[in-house]
Amino acid sequence: MSQWTTLLQRIAGKWQLPLAAASAVALPASMTLLRPNPDKISMKDAATAMEQFVVSGLHDDALRLGNFMVSREDCEGEDCATIELNLARAMFGKEESGLPSANQAAKIVTHYKQSALRNATLTPDDLEHFARALEWQGQHLAALQWYEEAISKGHPRSTELKQRVIVLMRDRLHAPVQQMATVVDEFLESVDPNRLDLRLWAIEEKLSLLDKQGRPELGDRLLKDHASAFADSDLSPRFEYLRMLVLYKTNRFDEAELGLRTLRNAVEADSDVNGMAGWLLGRTVLYDGGPQRPLEALSFFRDVERLHPGSPYAVASKLGAAEALAFLERHEEAVAAYRIAIDNIESISTRLVNLNLLRTSLGITAERRRVAGDLDAALAYARLGMTLAGNDDTEQTVVVLQQVANILTAIAGKEEADSVRRSSFGGSAAGDGDRDEHKFKLLYGEAADIYAKLAEVDLSHDRRSAEASWLAAELAGKAGRRSDAVRRYRKFVVERPENDLVPRGLLRIGKLLQAAGRLEEAVEAYQLCYSRFPQTLDGIRTLIPLAHCYVALGPDNLELAERTLQLVLSDSQVFTPEAPEFTDALFLLGDVYGRQSHYEKSISTLEEASDRYPDDPRVWRSRFLLASAYRRSALALRDDFSDSDFGARIERIRTESSDRLKKARLLYRELIREYEARGSGRLDKLERVYLQHSYLYEADCYFEMQNYRTALGLYDNAAGMFKGSPAALSAYVQVINCHVFLGQPREARAALARAQVLASSLRPEVYAADLSPETKDDWKRYFDWLSESTLF
Repeated sequence: MSQWTTLLQRIAGKWQLPLAAASAVALPASMTLLRPNPDKISMKDAATAMEQFVVSGLHDDALRLGNFMVSREDCEGEDCATIELNLARAMFGKEESGLPSANQAAKIVTHYKQSALRNATLTPDDLEHFARALEWQGQHLAALQWYEEAISKGHPRSTELKQRVIVLMRDRLHAPVQQMATVVDEFLESVDPNRLDLRLWAIEEKLSLLDKQGRPELGDRLLKDHASAFADSDLSPRFEYLRMLVLYKTNRFDEAELGLRTLRNAVEADSDVNGMAGWLLGRTVLYDGGPQRPLEALSFFRDVERLHPGSPYAVASKLGAAEALAFLERHEEAVAAYRIAIDNIESISTRLVNLNLLRTSLGITAERRRVAGDLDAALAYARLGMTLAGNDDTEQTVVVLQQVANILTAIAGKEEADSVRRSSFGGSAAGDGDRDEHKFKLLYGEAADIYAKLAEVDLSHDRRSAEASWLAAELAGKAGRRSDAVRRYRKFVVERPENDLVPRGLLRIGKLLQAAGRLEEAVEAYQLCYSRFPQTLDGIRTLIPLAHCYVALGPDNLELAERTLQLVLSDSQVFTPEAPEFTDALFLLGDVYGRQSHYEKSISTLEEASDRYPDDPRVWRSRFLLASAYRRSALALRDDFSDSDFGARIERIRTESSDRLKKARLLYRELIREYEARGSGRLDKLERVYLQHSYLYEADCYFEMQNYRTALGLYDNAAGMFKGSPAALSAYVQVINCHVFLGQPREARAALARAQVLASSLRPEVYAADLSPETKDDWKRYFDWLSESTLF
């Protein structure tokens, strides 16, 4: 007898070897297949050996042998089919005790399919294993078909497989309720009367389906029909619990409460039925149709958590406790309890927790807190609802996302308003304003991201999707995410070209780009908006910011700015003098004329703006520009009369120049009084610059009018006020000039010495922060040159 045949006889048990001994023999024997000349092993012997390996539980040996044999070219026919089949059996036997991966399941399925293609006969057990492997792969419909095939072939555990089919239809295939009802009825009728455990399971399924059908009252008849079978059994308490459940579902709360209290007292505290009854008693007390008793309900739920930790009813009770805490307005505890329960919610049956109802309940609680003004609690509840929003119900997901985004936006708006109020009243400590801004911008940003997701989820509803897409862009802008906001607005404009908000989107793009200093791109966006939508309000509103961009782009673009503003002031059929845009254009045009050295036009335009809108906050800024126009026009007249040959004309020009300088210094003085009265803390950056320049320009007006003594006093005062700034150096230059014109060389040289000391003492970063372009070295060179000059 050959060594190979002897091995097979041993495995077959002909020598009555114990299984451990068979394993010890089989392993080294199987390894001999990997030795030289393995081709001598026949397919028939290998197929027979594999069958014995599988029977003996030697799955690894079977897999090694089988994988080698199927790679041989002569693997064909009945023997190869048997090898494929046993490969599937061995792989299933190895994996069934753990949690197989989809990849391993796919290999099992492949081997079963290959064996079937080679005409191998699959036993009912094979058919069941084939179905389970398909389940592991997530192919639930195919698994269902193979389970049914196993049942039809007389599987010895057909009843259990039918149970598995029902669970698969319910949890994975989400079969219609009516279809499920038919299948469960058939199961209940066919189940062995002695299998009370399966009958009770089927009754529970039937009750759940009746509830879904809105006919829970039919549960009474169902339970009466089966009551006698459970009367004296070990499952009697469990059956009694189902009777209480029907009472609860049919709103007979008093009966349910009494029966559940009796049931809890009749069973052991650590029994499953005690946990079930405790959970249901808590819910009965919480929603008994009368005055809610959340504190009492909370005690029942916590009993279940304490006595049955880790059980499905403990998780369900944690949810019940969260609801009770919410009723008690202990919201931090409620939210914490919800979070724990939701983290473990997959471990409990959908009979205990209806996720749709839970989402709805969280949404309602969130809305109640929002209306009550408790936005933080509202957000916490809404976020919990969002964690339960799946991809299977688009409408529910839309509702949840929208609620969270709306609450986030409301909180961000409140935080922003509070920050502005604290800043306005000086109630923020150093750094608090930045932290406040960071906080509300983060909230706006999160809301923007949720609205963007909402726009993608709700594509079937174009109006709502467009609204969400727009809000995503708006809030990204409020969050300070300019590039992101520009991208979202552009996406909106491209994807929804017919939407009424497109011109506003282009306007927003321009403003964001302008704020980011990307002026050329901003001009393109404004021009596109105006050219495409010249008759819309948003289209026309691009003109003011467009003019501002032209001004910022420098002198070469001032004519474009002027023409753009004239479109608002002269050619617009939309903007009347009462319109804010008309006001903006008039003030800005006065500034543009001044920058172009068109002083007469600047003076008349700025005076018109001040007369038309005396209460406008820009009046005082326009006073500065008007004073500058008078001062600069006076200097320009001086240049004119220096070239004139006619004495009478020279005198008129000199008089006009003096009058304009007088008007300028009076305007500067008005501005100084106004800004000093407000206090430097209430002035913005530009107003502080205007005030600083007004001190110097007022003195310049006296200097140009040759009133050197008054000018000297003003320059000296300015130098003292600005002693920590390069502006003081400009004042010292004029102090020196005044002393020279007054014939005071000693005082002039003393002022120069003070200026040199100040120029040396100021740090380089102070010069860098100043608006003037001169550096520390520039000033030192200038004063050194002045010191060596013949001026004194």
